[in-house]
Amino acid sequence: MSLVLAGATRTKAEDQLRHAVAQFSKDLNLQQQKTLASYKLDASHSPPSIDDVVRITTEIDLEISQHKLLRGRCFGTRFFNILESVQKYAALGDVVVGGSQNLIACGVWSIVRFSLLLMASFSSYVEQLSELLMNIGRSCPRYHEMTLLYPQSRSLRSNMCEYFTVIVRLCHQFLNFTKLSSIQQMKFFLTDQQMKGVQGELGKWAVSIKEEVTLLGHQSIEEQGSRLKAFMKSDKARQSEKAKIRVLNHLSRYDYQSTWKELRKAGSTTLLQNSSPYQSWKSSEVSTLICLGKLGSGKSVLLANIVADLSLNVGSAKHTVVYFFCRHDIRESLKAHTIIGSIIRQLLTRVSGFTEIEHLMDQSLVLGVDFDTGCLMLEKAFPTSLRAYIIVDGLDECDRTEREILYSHLQTRQSKFSLRICFFLRLEPDTSLGACKAQFKKPYSLLLQDENEDITNFIERELERLIRSKRLTLGDPTLIIEIADALIRGAQGMFLWVALQIAALCDEKTDADIRHALTDLPKDLHGTFSRILEKASKTGKKYQTRVLKTLISVYRPLTTEELREALGVVPGNRIWNPEQHINNIYSVLESCGSLVMVDEESFTVRFVHQSVVQFLVGGFKDSGQSIIAREDAAKSTGDLVMTYLSYDSFQSQVSTVMPQIPMGAAPSKIIHSMGISQSVSDLAVRLLRTRKQPDFDMARVIAENRKPLSQHHHPFYAYVKENWQQHSTHISSNNPVMCELLLQAVRQELKLEEDKELLSWALTHKHEPLIRALNKGAEISQILLDAMSKGDKAMVKGLLNAIKIQWEEKACQHTLWRGLVSLQDHWITNHLLEQTVVKQDCLDPPILSELMAIAFRQNNTSVVQSLFRHKAVIAEWILIQNVDVEHRDALGRSLLYDASCNHPVRVAEFLLGVGARVDSQEKEYGETPLLAATRLNRFQIVQLLVNKGANVDAMDIFEDSVLIKAVEMDAWKTVEFLLMKGANQHIPGRCGLTAFMQAIRLGDRWSEKPVRIEMMLRMGGSGGDIASKGRTALSYAAEYGEREVVEHLLRWNPNIDQVDDHQRTALTYAAECGYREIVELLVYRNASQDIPDIAGRTASHYAIDNNHQEVADILANGLDPERMNTLKHANIPLPARFVAGQNIFEVLPELPTTGHRHDNYNLPSTALRFEMEGNEILEIDGREIPFRVTGRGLQC
Repeated sequence: MSLVLAGATRTKAEDQLRHAVAQFSKDLNLQQQKTLASYKLDASHSPPSIDDVVRITTEIDLEISQHKLLRGRCFGTRFFNILESVQKYAALGDVVVGGSQNLIACGVWSIVRFSLLLMASFSSYVEQLSELLMNIGRSCPRYHEMTLLYPQSRSLRSNMCEYFTVIVRLCHQFLNFTKLSSIQQMKFFLTDQQMKGVQGELGKWAVSIKEEVTLLGHQSIEEQGSRLKAFMKSDKARQSEKAKIRVLNHLSRYDYQSTWKELRKAGSTTLLQNSSPYQSWKSSEVSTLICLGKLGSGKSVLLANIVADLSLNVGSAKHTVVYFFCRHDIRESLKAHTIIGSIIRQLLTRVSGFTEIEHLMDQSLVLGVDFDTGCLMLEKAFPTSLRAYIIVDGLDECDRTEREILYSHLQTRQSKFSLRICFFLRLEPDTSLGACKAQFKKPYSLLLQDENEDITNFIERELERLIRSKRLTLGDPTLIIEIADALIRGAQGMFLWVALQIAALCDEKTDADIRHALTDLPKDLHGTFSRILEKASKTGKKYQTRVLKTLISVYRPLTTEELREALGVVPGNRIWNPEQHINNIYSVLESCGSLVMVDEESFTVRFVHQSVVQFLVGGFKDSGQSIIAREDAAKSTGDLVMTYLSYDSFQSQVSTVMPQIPMGAAPSKIIHSMGISQSVSDLAVRLLRTRKQPDFDMARVIAENRKPLSQHHHPFYAYVKENWQQHSTHISSNNPVMCELLLQAVRQELKLEEDKELLSWALTHKHEPLIRALNKGAEISQILLDAMSKGDKAMVKGLLNAIKIQWEEKACQHTLWRGLVSLQDHWITNHLLEQTVVKQDCLDPPILSELMAIAFRQNNTSVVQSLFRHKAVIAEWILIQNVDVEHRDALGRSLLYDASCNHPVRVAEFLLGVGARVDSQEKEYGETPLLAATRLNRFQIVQLLVNKGANVDAMDIFEDSVLIKAVEMDAWKTVEFLLMKGANQHIPGRCGLTAFMQAIRLGDRWSEKPVRIEMMLRMGGSGGDIASKGRTALSYAAEYGEREVVEHLLRWNPNIDQVDDHQRTALTYAAECGYREIVELLVYRNASQDIPDIAGRTASHYAIDNNHQEVADILANGLDPERMNTLKHANIPLPARFVAGQNIFEVLPELPTTGHRHDNYNLPSTALRFEMEGNEILEIDGREIPFRVTGRGLQC
């Protein structure tokens, strides 16, 4: 893999990297050199992927677990970022020109892999070294578009080489460290200053790389293309790589790895090794593993361990391991669209060619298709070969609708591919395990028991770690046994409960306090949370509620710096005052106790578990009143965000020319105006030391330090810019100041000055606070009244579509409804009814009765129809008051017609009971209520109407009867019911076809066609009906290749040689289409082969002209004996000719001697009815033949 253009002069940085790689290899012993060589060979044959990153982190954890002091702890994912950065660098060889430096890039990957695994064997230094590399990993280059960006810039290539040279030298430094004795290691281990030096150097190159990437990202597509073309292996490779990045970004940009990394650090498990359900699921071809456990049982950590185990043991080119962990505090992760998009993206990363897949994406963008396109991409990329493990966690946090969408998607994919799916169900009374199992293939259940070895191990390891780290101090060493026993007894399978109790015990000051706490341990999570919050509030009540409200209502976790700045905002105060900003965010977070944590890598602040949110908002069963109302929290954060966005400091630039400021005249706010960073303390010390120097130029010092201080001047700003729209819908709308700030912020962000434009945007985005702000804070009902009084239908529709109206008083309702009805708009009427009559019981029948009368006078039946849809009891009361139930709308549709189409059966019953005409026709298509109900397949309505006397043979303006409509809709129950009620099968429809013929012509649309055709024949149908152009049912069946239907028709002895207007028979149609089996049946039944059509062509001519040689042979030579015998044993009837007195069994030997009705008589079952004694008449081919049953059988 060449990192530069083939043949070009190498840069100094590239030579340095080559030299660093070579020097590292020279200092290895023979065995280590072999190991490193094998790593290089693997990387050169197959560029490392993200799966290799996960695999190596798991290998590191396995190595660390060999040390007793670190057993159960996981540090592997601390190295994830730096491993991913090196992996992306090493993978460039797939698309970049050349091969001379392929080994260098692979060498960097192999050295880092080797060094990290070697590092894992040094237990004394793992924590410090992993923390160093985790800190480095925060800023390391991990750009997904690096494959396209790398070849474009010599500067970028040089910076990358500089960066990885430092990485290799750091690995080399550690290699030399491992060769020292234990005493020397203690002496020469990296000092804090050395660590800062390494971080600083890497940070410098990371910033340079980021700046170059940003610059390249702003270049024109044409300029990028010209450079890429020179460096990529081929134009095809370049296009494919572009298509890959575009498709993957279209599917998902969600960071699915971070949550897994955080969970993986929580610890390991021994449960999987001995779990029979897990091992069976893992080894099955297509299966489902459903993990079950109670709240706080460690299920997310378990699933994170499953990902690691699969990546290490079964993840390969043949088996992909994909995963997604939903997070309660990242709302995007709770959407099915996000989950499915991320899963498909992970599956498609293994695909090499993306050009055709990109075409599917472009089509979806034009058509507006959702993630179904991703499914088509999967099928295109993996027609049958996809084998994957899919692990999804946190679905209990998603809405039911989102879960059902996801379940449906996974079920469909599992039916097409070899997928092993794993997800978790929380054990609660409403958990439907059976229903969930029924949706997926080969389900296994893995139950997390209350008593398991993992919890005991976790308690013992945590107590040991805390004692060694002096976090837990004891006076009496035997107390540790009491603590462990108490925690094991009270755990009940809940790791979360154990972790929180241990944290609480660490805060106790004496052995007596600890023993007292052990005797009064809370029994459940609710009690635990309450106690932690109560205890923490004693030291920081001022900020506790504000922190909790903010964390509940933000759309993603905030970093410590973002939260620090957010808590300094005073809602409604537009002046940014840095003196109100918190100096130490960690001291503020202590007010929430152990319910809140800070992630060590991302510095994001979040609740220790999603159950804390449930506890705070009253979501726990029997929890009583909520501590914090979600709505209040949302309003509080909304006000905060709007205030923050209104700060003038975001809109203006401060002069860079600094006047000289004498020390004695310096106000404190000048220093605060620079913001807070790591340099603040240094500057403060410098000012303190020089405070007695009157000529000290503080302005110069401030100017020198201003730039570094302002880099993180407003860390909260990025979050606000991304999420202000969502937060702006939850502000204090009754507060004039907040309304004014909202208007200011929206105008500023959307660049809309005109109120009309703002209102249009507000209506489109359903933004109630903005609508009210634009109307001087008026209530929505009053705004609606004003719009109706002006006849502004567009405004009324916009308001009703955007806002759920809150009705304050009956008088207002009455006025609104009067104005509403006068608008005479069907959509408006129905929409408002859904918000009032449906959702509330506030409209009195007398008011509605008056409104209904107004509606009839103005020809607006929407009111009546909507009332029946939503509040039939009220509507019935009104209709009894002599309202005309036959009143029609503009299209002539009656209330009964509308009820037959849309409403429950009881509505139609009521209307029929008060005199509605059962066969009234609407004007547009001439449909009766029965025709409409049949078309919509509303069987209960059909039954009601027919039983009330509806015409079962009614036809619409297209001359289609009720029965024909039922046949077309594949409404089997309706067809059978109509036939039982005497519907005429012989009425021709729009094409001259009867219902019976339509059934034959519908082909695959009709399920179980042969059985249903026979049913229609038994209930009065006739194979002898003649359609337009003289066609018969048999000729249609022969033409459409319906062999089983032909068999049924032949059993009913139709005129097999009936000709149509073109003198063609059923045999000529079957011969023309080459249906060999149908031709055999017709020949077997003695169909004439010599009847010519109007052009003189016989069945043989049609077979020969259409190259159907087998058919032509049958017509020329007849059926061979073997085929004749097959048809005979297949129960295909021959024509029956009876002579008086002849035993019918000589003609039909298979006829049973019992006297019950039987479907295999090969005679019309409607004609063959007999008792064991007595005479009957048998009609065959139009002839009435007397017969009687005797001991010998049936005699004619």
